[in-house]
Amino acid sequence: MQELLKIVEVDKEDRVFCCAPGCNRPVYKRIHIVRDNDEILVLGQTCFGAIYNDITLKESSYHGESSRRLSPEEKKLLVENTKALISIFESEHELEESKRAVELELATAPCRVPKPTRTKVVFDGTERYVKCSYCGNRMPTNSKSMPAKGFKCEQCLVSGASLPPRITNRFHR
Repeated sequence: MQELLKIVEVDKEDRVFCCAPGCNRPVYKRIHIVRDNDEILVLGQTCFGAIYNDITLKESSYHGESSRRLSPEEKKLLVENTKALISIFESEHELEESKRAVELELATAPCRVPKPTRTKVVFDGTERYVKCSYCGNRMPTNSKSMPAKGFKCEQCLVSGASLPPRITNRFHR
C-alpha cells in the first residue's frame, strides 16, 4: 500500500537527498514523504510524480496541499529517523482533530444561560424582570417599553443569537 504522508520543505542550505533509485539529487522544497509497503521514502516532487503518477495514493488525513517548513530539529529527524518525525506529525494531527471537535461542539451547543439568582434589590420602580426573546430566560431590565425585536439577555448578545424565523400564513392573499 502506498500512502503520501506529508509534503515538507527545509531551508536551501539544509537540503536533503532524494531517495528515488538512481536520483540522489538535493531537494529542499516540496519534499514528499511516502509510505510504500512499510518503507518510508523521502522524494523530490519530480521523482514522486514519475514514480507514483499512475498510482492512486491513499492520502493521509494529516497531509495538506501546501508544504510545511521543518524546524532544524525536525529536519534532523527527517534525515536520521523519519519514522519518529511521522509519529510527531500523527500526534499533531490528532491534537488538531480534537481541537476541531471541541470547537464544533461549542459552536453547535445551544445557548445555555444559568437562571439568574434572586438577590434582594430595593425596587425603585425602574427595574423589572422580563423574558429574553431569544433564549427564554428571565432577566432584569430598566426599559420602560418593549423593544422592536424583543429583549435580549447579555449571554445572547455575546453569542450573537438570532430570533427564529417567523412563520407566515402562505394562504393569505
